Amino acid sequence: MAVQITLRGVNFGNSALPVVGNMIRSGLRGAWRFGGGYESAADLSGNESILIEKGQVSFTPEGVLGDLDNGFDTGLEPTVERTFIAVFRVPSSVVDLTQHNAMIIGNYTDASERAGGCIWLDDVPTSVNAQSHFYDAALTENNYNGSSNLKLEYGSESEYQWLFVASVVTATKQWAYFPTQKKLGGATDYLDGGNQDYASRTVSPHSIELLSVPDSSWGRSLDSVVELSEVLIYDRALSLDEVKKQYEYSKDYHLKVKGIVI
Repeated sequence: MAVQITLRGVNFGNSALPVVGNMIRSGLRGAWRFGGGYESAADLSGNESILIEKGQVSFTPEGVLGDLDNGFDTGLEPTVERTFIAVFRVPSSVVDLTQHNAMIIGNYTDASERAGGCIWLDDVPTSVNAQSHFYDAALTENNYNGSSNLKLEYGSESEYQWLFVASVVTATKQWAYFPTQKKLGGATDYLDGGNQDYASRTVSPHSIELLSVPDSSWGRSLDSVVELSEVLIYDRALSLDEVKKQYEYSKDYHLKVKGIVI
C-alpha cells in the first residue's frame, strides 16, 4: 500500500512530529529525518514533497530500515547540479558485513539512464561510494564518456557506526565529503572527481529513491538492509563550506535529539 506523508500547517511543538532543526535552506528540495514511525517521513524542507512507500519499510527509534525492494520514491527528478546528503548505518542485526551491498539514495535505472547519481555501500566495511555518470543517455554502457565513482575505504572501526556522506555534482565536477569516515579510520574526508562535462549530460528522468532500487537490472545486487536517519536533497551544488556547516547542523541535531554521534 502506498503511503503519502505531507507536512503542512503543523505545530512543531507537537512531540509526535519530527524536530526540524537547522538546515542549509537555499536550494533544498526535500528533507527527511526519520525515526519512530511514519510521521517522521514528512518533508521538512517546506516543499511538501511526498514520499511513496515501495514495499514495506520498518521504523526504528533512530531511523528507518529498508533494502532494494523496501524504501521510498521521493518523486523528485534529479537536476544537472545537485547535492545529496545522507546519515545512515549498517544495523547491528547484520552479522556478515563482507558482502553487504546497499543503496542509500539514487535514481539509476539501466545503462541508458545512469546520468543521475547515488550514494551506495560496497562490501561493508570496505567502502562507501558517491557516484555519478556523465555520458549521453543514447550511448551504451560499454561506450560512454565515463563515470566518477568516489570510493572511500575506511577502517573496521566504522562497522555499525552512523555515517554522514555528502555527494555534490557541479556543472564541471563531482566531489564527496566523508567527515565521519575520517574520524573512524579513513585517510581523508574529501574526494574530488576531477573536471568532467556534467552540464551537457542527459539526466535520467527517473525520480530519486531512498533505500530502494528502481525496478531494473542495474543495482539489483544492492540487496542488503540499511538504516537511514537523515536525507537532504538540493537542486544546486553546495560549496564545501556549506556542506561542512550542514555537517555541524546534522551532528548537533542527531546528538541532542536522538543521542546519535555522527
